[in-house]
Amino acid sequence: MASVRFAPSAFRWNGRVGVALLPSLTVLAGFGGPVPCGVMLVGAMVRPRTQALSVDTCVCRALANQYNQ
Repeated sequence: MASVRFAPSAFRWNGRVGVALLPSLTVLAGFGGPVPCGVMLVGAMVRPRTQALSVDTCVCRALANQYNQ
C-alpha cells in the first residue's frame, strides 16, 4: 500500500474568509435595499437546515411542498 501524501483536515481559515466578506456584505445591504437584505435573511435561515439534513432531502421536501399546494 502506498503512503498517503495528502490527508484532508479541517478548514482553518473560516474566520478570515468571513471577515474578508463583511465589507462587501455591508455595502450590499446598505445600497441594495430590501430585496438583497431579504435574500441574505432567508439564506441565513435556510443554511442550518441544509447542513442538518442533506441538501437532497431539503430539495425533495421543497418540491413536495410545492406540489401539494
